[in-house]
Amino acid sequence: MKKFTAMKNFTALTCLGLAPVPRAMTAERMTAERVKKDKTLKMDTAAGITAAPAASALATAIYKMDEAIHALTYTGNPDVDFVANLIPHHQGALDMARAELEYGTDPKIRKLAEGIIKSQDKQIAEIQGWLARRSKAAAPVN
Repeated sequence: MKKFTAMKNFTALTCLGLAPVPRAMTAERMTAERVKKDKTLKMDTAAGITAAPAASALATAIYKMDEAIHALTYTGNPDVDFVANLIPHHQGALDMARAELEYGTDPKIRKLAEGIIKSQDKQIAEIQGWLARRSKAAAPVN
């Protein structure tokens, strides 16, 4: 129980931005290590030889997204925090869609991936524009 309480307190402080989270490795290295060590990344041997690189590309996209989301600093502003989380979420969708275009063969799924790329790119640009306009509006005038 003592360990759980300590972890709960650490988590609460971290969410408030009061406890530093150590980053021993870069997000890219952590992602690569997670993909390499992930025992749950199982391949369907009937899928053939192209399954391993495709699954690795998808897992890398998911882990990269996960690392980016967990690296965010929350502001306490629900609008800012919402859209800040959407950027890595949408980027993960883009990375997975690109993996589909590289390895996938089903025409309908490839078309879906192309649509995801088009829509997610546009939404990321909209979010970044909103954040930039908000940042400029909040900047002190000298």
